[in-house]
Amino acid sequence: MKKICIIAEKGKERLEKYILGRTGKFDAVLEFLFSSDEGAMIDRIHKCYYDKCDGIVLNAGILSEYSIAVRDAVSAVSGQIETVEVMQAGSGPESVIAPVCKGQIKGFGDYAYVLAVKYLTGAEVC
Repeated sequence: MKKICIIAEKGKERLEKYILGRTGKFDAVLEFLFSSDEGAMIDRIHKCYYDKCDGIVLNAGILSEYSIAVRDAVSAVSGQIETVEVMQAGSGPESVIAPVCKGQIKGFGDYAYVLAVKYLTGAEVC
């Protein structure tokens, strides 16, 4: 069973319920952090490494445009953990985090999280 950590800047209960409702059949345990605090995101990325998570789904919001600290945290764990960045369609400048991630899903609204979990667990994407 894969262990996936979902880090998002907002959404909390509604987004968690949405994701769990659409990924229940996947062979995965999901952990969630909803915070727009840069330090909290970095701490959770490191915790995912020490907890031996298999993947991270990351939506850093506006931090994805300029946070070298979040980028460095993802880069530090990228040898052990696959990270997929999720972004809104039509977001501002390019992400500084995307180049150190395994992939990026842009658009698709909340379903992007489901697609990222499917990818990280090896489930059928269609």
